[in-house]
Amino acid sequence: MAKTTTPQIFNHPLQWVAEATEGTTPTASPTFVIMPPVKSLSIKKDGGYVEVSQVGSEDLAGLIQGQQSYESQVVFYASSTATDEAVFQRFIQAANYGTPAATISETISILFSYYLDGTVNFVLMKGTRAKSVSIKMAVGQPHEITVDLIHTNIITPITTANAGLTTPTLVTAENTGTIHSWLSGGASPVALIGVTLDCVEFNCTINRNTSADYVLGAANPHSTQPHGRRISGDAKYLYTVVTNETNFTTPTAGTITAVLSTGVSTLTISNASITTLSRDSGADDTEATVESIGFKGLSCTYA
Repeated sequence: MAKTTTPQIFNHPLQWVAEATEGTTPTASPTFVIMPPVKSLSIKKDGGYVEVSQVGSEDLAGLIQGQQSYESQVVFYASSTATDEAVFQRFIQAANYGTPAATISETISILFSYYLDGTVNFVLMKGTRAKSVSIKMAVGQPHEITVDLIHTNIITPITTANAGLTTPTLVTAENTGTIHSWLSGGASPVALIGVTLDCVEFNCTINRNTSADYVLGAANPHSTQPHGRRISGDAKYLYTVVTNETNFTTPTAGTITAVLSTGVSTLTISNASITTLSRDSGADDTEATVESIGFKGLSCTYA
């Protein structure tokens, strides 16, 4: 009988361990920590090949291997366990170069496994940092946190969990944390510069501008580094107040808070300003008028 793969036969869920040396998974009995529940996972490898042509020839003279890049995108469901919150904080909080532990300044290795032709295969993604993080809150939906990751290497699947590791402690059970949803933040979970909104949808993107560094003689990245945090987003809400238009017309900066789950996790954006504002009305509308705003902020925390 043919044995193929499906999304349902991931064997070990996504899990991570901190790296003491960037791009190197700890080898001495590392203990991996389960990641939040995963909606989807995408992996991309790019060889960066360079075409070499010469005058007088239609065909290429050769292909030169370029800078290999390793990226992935994981869509998580926000959930209630402390370890889940720690993962999101690691990707969102400000960098700390002096004390990198538990911040984006410390790289991690991510491990998972799946069945390939009936055999469990393991994948290690090394030297991992967040490239950008997007948070989405919408009516009737679970909260989603999409993280674009950059790595120094993603190994080819292998049939042993060790991959040079000494008796690693792995997570085999799925994450059982309570999923945060549109009802988890209580009544009016979004406040914009002092105005409590009847919010329909809230989105925020924290762009870490992380890029890979290369050196001569090595196709894989030498290291990765975040290069400035940029915070922007948008919100849609029932048009019941004019305060936001006033704050836009007379530029007023303030704090935006989005409570993903009461007493568990809140995104706080500081020194935020409304950058765009719009409303649409039509004769055939069957719903209340919704106002949309775009915003930018100077800093943010997730706690």
